[in-house]
Amino acid sequence: MPYGKTNDFFFSGHVGCCMINYLEFGAIGWYRLSRFSAVTGLLQVCLMVSLRGHYFIDLISGIVFAHYLWMLSERYSYLVDVKVFRIPLQKRFPQFTQSCNNCQEPVHLWTQRDNCYNSCDKQ
Repeated sequence: MPYGKTNDFFFSGHVGCCMINYLEFGAIGWYRLSRFSAVTGLLQVCLMVSLRGHYFIDLISGIVFAHYLWMLSERYSYLVDVKVFRIPLQKRFPQFTQSCNNCQEPVHLWTQRDNCYNSCDKQ
């Protein structure tokens, strides 16, 4: 959002994109690209501050908003992928090795349960 005739924008899309790449690459196990995205993001923060392209709060808010939007998109992509397109749970979420026997929701392995916390628990 531009403020008058200046070139400062709230929030930084450059840093936000690097943050989304960092989170997504880390989630799918591409750790080299994840680290590369983190280094690129840090270099962009230094570059934006030194060239006065953004205020520091714009850069921090870019990181915060990107993390929030990534979490939100992961939640909604689950609904679209698993519920609408019927992508199997093990293909969509390879980090979960178990699913609920009744409703096919992911079961977190650290809970040591045979089914999920949904309504199928009470059946």
